[in-house]
Amino acid sequence: MDKTLIDCKNCELKDIDKNLTLTYKTIADFTRDIEFCRDKNGKCIYVNPAFERLLGYSAKDYKQGKISIYDFVHPDDIKIPKEYMSRLFSFENFDDIEIRLIKNDNSIMFASCSSQPIVDEQGTYLGRRTSIRDITHRKNAERKIEAKEKKFREIFNKSNDAIFLYNIKEDGYPGKFVEVNQIARDYLGYSKEEFLQMSPLDIKEPKDVEKLPEIIQEIDKKGYVLFETNLIAKDGSQIPMEISSHIISMNGKQYGHSIARNITERKKVEQQLRKLSTTIKQSPSIIVITDLDGNIEYVNPKFSKLTGYNQDEVVGKNPNILKSGQLNDALYKKLWETITSGNEWYGQFLNKKKNGELYWESAAISPIFDDHGNIINYFKVAEDITKRKKAEKQLIRSIIETELFLNATTDGVWEWNFKTNKLFFSDRYYTMLGYTPHEFKPTYENWLKRIHPDDVDHAKKVAENYLAKKPDFYENEFRFRTKSGDYKWIRARAKVVKRDENGNAIRLIGSHEDITLKKMQEQRIIQTKNKLSEIIDSAPRIIVLIDEDFKIELWNKETEKITGLSGKKAIGKSLLTLPIFDNADIVQDSVKKLFEDNEVTKSLITIKDKDGRKRLIQPSYNIITRKDKKGILIFGNDVTEDAEKHGKIISGQGYFFQSEDNKEAIPVLRFLLHSDKKGLFISRLKEKQLLHAEGLTKCTYLNLNSLELNQSQNNTASLIDMVDQKVKKFCEHNPTGIIYFDRLDYLTYHHSFDDSLKLLYRIHEYIVYYNCILIVRINPGLLSSKQITAIREELHPLPSRDIAEIELEDKLFSILLFVNEKQENNCIVSFKMIKKEFSIVDVTVKKRLNALEDLGLIFIKQRGRMKTVHITKKGKHLLAKREII
Repeated sequence: MDKTLIDCKNCELKDIDKNLTLTYKTIADFTRDIEFCRDKNGKCIYVNPAFERLLGYSAKDYKQGKISIYDFVHPDDIKIPKEYMSRLFSFENFDDIEIRLIKNDNSIMFASCSSQPIVDEQGTYLGRRTSIRDITHRKNAERKIEAKEKKFREIFNKSNDAIFLYNIKEDGYPGKFVEVNQIARDYLGYSKEEFLQMSPLDIKEPKDVEKLPEIIQEIDKKGYVLFETNLIAKDGSQIPMEISSHIISMNGKQYGHSIARNITERKKVEQQLRKLSTTIKQSPSIIVITDLDGNIEYVNPKFSKLTGYNQDEVVGKNPNILKSGQLNDALYKKLWETITSGNEWYGQFLNKKKNGELYWESAAISPIFDDHGNIINYFKVAEDITKRKKAEKQLIRSIIETELFLNATTDGVWEWNFKTNKLFFSDRYYTMLGYTPHEFKPTYENWLKRIHPDDVDHAKKVAENYLAKKPDFYENEFRFRTKSGDYKWIRARAKVVKRDENGNAIRLIGSHEDITLKKMQEQRIIQTKNKLSEIIDSAPRIIVLIDEDFKIELWNKETEKITGLSGKKAIGKSLLTLPIFDNADIVQDSVKKLFEDNEVTKSLITIKDKDGRKRLIQPSYNIITRKDKKGILIFGNDVTEDAEKHGKIISGQGYFFQSEDNKEAIPVLRFLLHSDKKGLFISRLKEKQLLHAEGLTKCTYLNLNSLELNQSQNNTASLIDMVDQKVKKFCEHNPTGIIYFDRLDYLTYHHSFDDSLKLLYRIHEYIVYYNCILIVRINPGLLSSKQITAIREELHPLPSRDIAEIELEDKLFSILLFVNEKQENNCIVSFKMIKKEFSIVDVTVKKRLNALEDLGLIFIKQRGRMKTVHITKKGKHLLAKREII
């Protein structure tokens, strides 16, 4: 109740010691709060009905002093009224003092107490009024809120996921953290205090900060965003996380709410799955997975490579499409009984490929179980053992033949008893040399005197060294005289078969093996090797052998002749460190690609000869395997003179490269500039030092960025017109010059493709008129196939394909080369393959193939509904004569 209601002036109290005014009593009787009134001596003179209604005690008993406030104050709160009773007669106001009261039914009531002094107009203390308000409902609500908040805090901090709450700034970007749970602090290593001074941007990778506008846009669109990223911990480590972010509103303010789940283990599992998938795909074994009915669900590439069926052809079908029909049905019945009972089956199949060819495979088929032990799939791992089967047949045949042979012919056997110093020679020991058995006595001296004079010293030394120590094994090789006076190569081998208690050799048993034929073969191998070395050294082309680390192992005479480096100086060194290349990266990239993909692009390279002149080389690369190591055999044809003679690059024409970088184009440009020709280098690159670094100092540099800036600032002619003018001026002053337009596709950023193509037409007119050469590079990934085709129709892909007497157009030559390469890899070439490879329509395919057939370079066969293309001897001869193409 408001103090003014009980103020002496407003209540018009006349005699506070006797009774209350009617006005105050009327108001107090009907208020919901308990009202007390005490006189100046502290005696209770009034208690309103709410006392009895709320607490259940008699107001009369309290007023008469039969019960006191200490009787219904909770024992734990008794000190509160004691403290304030001591200040009862003061002029102090006591507001909102919370206390627990015990009702008459022993239930607890939470109360808020307020007390004010009563004074008259002169300020004389007359008494004190006290109000007690029941706040039990509010307290219960607060306790429920506290319980919910405690539960929320417990859930918040005990969550297995990191939870972040942060401010959202006016620009939509995240502000500082306002709350983070314990798992977030554990994951990232920051304390809560440190987190509250940070924002989400402080724990993100820079690349994710750059993506922030996209994330904000996604949240605005969908209301949430889910993405994976790495969060940066305090120690700098990166933790893979899956983050779900929302925007929430609290008290009229927006906050960012993000839940981050640690996916480190999931990433490991995903990586393991990727490894497993890659292993299966790249496995050298045949892998097949079927359903419970045996229908195929998956086959790996090895299956397709062996059988000829691709995955689309066999998925959903039964493996019986491979049955050869030559195996007993009981085998398949036993197989199904084994795997359906949950066991593994091992065996061999004679199967049939798509082309009808038979092959043997050794297979292991196992059931795949789910977590409940139920079979869900069958898994087959097989190995092509066709060659092994053939080898086994040959081995069996060989064993039979060997047994027959050994029955008729065996090595000579001999024995030496060191204890008695007696020797024994078997009958075969004599007869294999043409002697009759026991024709001469078995003595060391008789053995020694029949050894070839050129071998006797060495054989004697080996024998005496053995006899001095008598180890377990003995071996010696020498030529031994036959009865006819000829000599046979003999390998003598022996083993100690008995020693005494002191370890001294007692018996030595050995054999004489006729190795004359083997020695003759070794001699032939040496002769062949020497002859091969002579052929390699006399070959009119570069031949170099390197290992996987580019270390040189072979360097023939022609290579010495061209480079001026002797094999002695080159062998053992890295090919890439030799001072002969303008750009060794092409060689390095080609070799790496060959090892990785077993394919390589034939790119021309430029080297310096012994006189410092540049030579144009057409290389080819071949992998060779020697035991457990690989190497690359490089053949190189010096096509410098051939290129100049046959017009490899013809003045007055334009050529183009399709590549993402300059690695192939720059060497050709550098080669063209080896004479007194001038060059114009058109590029958007800013580094003019590129010209010096690439050895193109003879080039004038035309920077497209500078032209574009000048055009925008001075409002001059368009970029295309300025390029047109510059090229025309260059051609006028430098007839037969070289123009290199790097990245023609760059113009399409600012102009239409049609306008860019029109510029190319105009430049080509200058090229023809002034007899210059135009080289254009485009990035094929930035243009459509139609756009590239349009450029291809205007320019010639490098290098030119003018071959000997036949001047074959580039587009026809490309098809001829494609057909030859496919046939060398035992592939059938169809019209459809050519159409797909060169992105041309059926009519164009037919027209170009007819032109090649008219020249006698190919012939066409009809195979059912399919037409196949085959290269002729004349076509192969044409390609062989012009390997530089």
